[in-house]
Amino acid sequence: MSRMPTSSRREPKLSAVSANGSSSAVVPQVVEAAATSTALATDPNPSTYGSVVTLAATVTSSPEAGTPSGTVTFREGATVLGTEALDASGIATLPLSTLATGSHPITATYAATGNYAGSTSSEVAQVVEAAATTTVLA
Repeated sequence: MSRMPTSSRREPKLSAVSANGSSSAVVPQVVEAAATSTALATDPNPSTYGSVVTLAATVTSSPEAGTPSGTVTFREGATVLGTEALDASGIATLPLSTLATGSHPITATYAATGNYAGSTSSEVAQVVEAAATTTVLA
């Protein structure tokens, strides 16, 4: 699983005021977005042409940062298959029945938010096999 660098930084200004009214210098406090990790699973794999394949991305962060929210974009190479919102557990799912026979390199990318850095899953090879056929001789 790879992690994408974040450009999301918040710099609140902090200062202190004493009981006698004097104050100290303003000191910027840099707060970095929490790192995330995205894992992708497909079910079933392999699948049969025309059947539904469910892509499921799970986005996690450190326990202190909580569960990320936002969206995940599923791709086959550079082609976007769909974008879905994360649920309360940090999981986004996309059901598909349009994949052709063959092997499909699928990834899931979590879009960075103000509090969480983006991340991309490792590639999963979804294999779609030809549907069985029946020949009837007359």
